[in-house]
Amino acid sequence: MVKFESGIKPVNASVERVHLFLTDFANYEALIPKEKITNWKCDVQTCSFTISGIGEVGLKIAETSPNSFIKYISNGRVPFNFYLTAFQEPVSESNSTLKLVVDADLNPMMKMIASPHLEKFIDILAESFANYPY
Repeated sequence: MVKFESGIKPVNASVERVHLFLTDFANYEALIPKEKITNWKCDVQTCSFTISGIGEVGLKIAETSPNSFIKYISNGRVPFNFYLTAFQEPVSESNSTLKLVVDADLNPMMKMIASPHLEKFIDILAESFANYPY
């Protein structure tokens, strides 16, 4: 597994509010970077989309720990298996932090091709999550 981590991002919302928002894929369309993602489809528990430079990706919520983390797993047709985890920490009643971690099962060739795109994508996504007006 290859690990990709965003920085820890400050969020201007409570950990409870962010957690509730991030456990419903229907909310994500407003967060995704349109220049990097196309073909967005979702329901409450799953989503699929295309990332430029990587291909079609699907996610499914696998596990949540209220106000602590949300773990997503790859779902459907994907070029490689992976986990995406959104870690949350409360800072105060109205502020929190968020960090995204991707653990990807990449062979050496896919690692070489996908790593720059995944690193950039995880940072853009973390920034979008952190800056959203919850």
